[in-house]
Amino acid sequence: MTDVAMILEGTYPYVAGGVSSWVHALITGMPDVRFGLIFIAANREWEKSMKFTLPPNVDYLLELYVYEMVTARLPRRGPRKEAWDAIERFYFEYLQGKFTMETWEKLYKYLSGDPYRALDIAELAFSYKTWERLVAYYRKHGSSVSFVDFYWTWRFAVYPIFQLFCMEIPFAKVYHAICTGWAGLIGVMGSRKHKSPLILTEHGIYTNERKIEISQSEWIYTEKDEGLTLRRDVGFFKELWINIFLALGKLTYDKCSKIYTLYGGNKKMETTYGANPDMIEVIPNGVKIDQYIPKNPVEKPEGVFIIGFVGRVVPIKDVKTFIRACRIVVEKFPNTEIDVIGPYDEDKEYSQECMDLTALLGLSEKMHYLGKVDVKQYYPKLDVLVLTSVSEGQPLVILEGYCSGVPVVATDVGACSEIVFGLEPEDKALGPSGFITRVGSPQETAEAIIKIFSDPELMERMRESGRQRVRKYYNYDDMIKRYHDIYDHYREEREKQQVAAG
Repeated sequence: MTDVAMILEGTYPYVAGGVSSWVHALITGMPDVRFGLIFIAANREWEKSMKFTLPPNVDYLLELYVYEMVTARLPRRGPRKEAWDAIERFYFEYLQGKFTMETWEKLYKYLSGDPYRALDIAELAFSYKTWERLVAYYRKHGSSVSFVDFYWTWRFAVYPIFQLFCMEIPFAKVYHAICTGWAGLIGVMGSRKHKSPLILTEHGIYTNERKIEISQSEWIYTEKDEGLTLRRDVGFFKELWINIFLALGKLTYDKCSKIYTLYGGNKKMETTYGANPDMIEVIPNGVKIDQYIPKNPVEKPEGVFIIGFVGRVVPIKDVKTFIRACRIVVEKFPNTEIDVIGPYDEDKEYSQECMDLTALLGLSEKMHYLGKVDVKQYYPKLDVLVLTSVSEGQPLVILEGYCSGVPVVATDVGACSEIVFGLEPEDKALGPSGFITRVGSPQETAEAIIKIFSDPELMERMRESGRQRVRKYYNYDDMIKRYHDIYDHYREEREKQQVAAG
């Protein structure tokens, strides 16, 4: 009997990073709790390898692929007219960023299984009735764009939903989604099928991150305007994709028993995207402080400053801004060395662009791409830790760096500002443990690094502030206790319901 099914989209255990490290810490910190892992990805074609050894209290790892369509015929006994009416209503809601509870319940009833399944994937994919409803939606909402482009966008947007509705979700006493989107949908379905509570923890706000990625993407076709007018919107197809993730996010928020997030700014954003603020509780990240405190004094080369970037080499981390900032710093401090610490195989094209930019700016001998290494060995060597992300939750790397007394320069995203400057008056009294800069500003980032390098007393004050802040407000044991109490509460609630139902 699995206690908690964790639902993970593109993270643990196949992708390294802050969220995956948090998941691993949570599981290993509760050896008395049985976990199941439901891992969601686009398809099987991407290269994957285990980045973590699964702890012994993990019962299973189930992989679901949203773009691998299974078109096998399934038993169908439910009312077909009502089912097609629900499908038609779903199209018009979902592609405009809506997902009403009535429509959700009907889709679940008519697609998810016996005794009421009325339609299966094969029929939804290939029948004339589907074609009729697709054409009707196009004529009403999409006739200004190419029908061929509309058709394929619609197919990739809609069929993952139908696919996931037909998945068999294992039983768990509690479902814990680690984001909204497809993971949130699986959590909602598992909760509905097995009558178990669903909780959600958001690190970065999934809907907002997808919105940023879609707005900046080049893979989504953008129709060209005729004439001389300039567009101010993102275009029909990008708006359609954004609406999809808005709908899935709102559905997850509405169906959760509780929402947990890392800091107050996240709570405000979740409320903006439709969450009930009374359902949201803030639980900060925590780190195992003793593991990151150097056991022995670390020797550093005399007169050399070391800048560290810890994270995946992917667009959302904006590594290119980091590289450009380092070029400015090196002009002022030629003896600077730069370590990029983290995997660079997740987005190989972007990683290559970063390496090409490194060479173009003459930093090849200065900047070292280390890949996935034991970061605990590198934090004590750093003079400053830099994050240039365009979106973050509450970055664990900052807290880890603080344990070793490393000041930080970070963009003003997520919880970075409150981690650097403090949140409550008592926290703020500890003093700043770094600098905060605007997103996408190499000059500001460089100037902040230069200020730290130029003032040894300032550097030491920031070091001590970080050490004290992480000890007082971001302790791993406190985080584990809070989540253990949460799991106990919802497991007991599920067991009481089971007893009451006989």
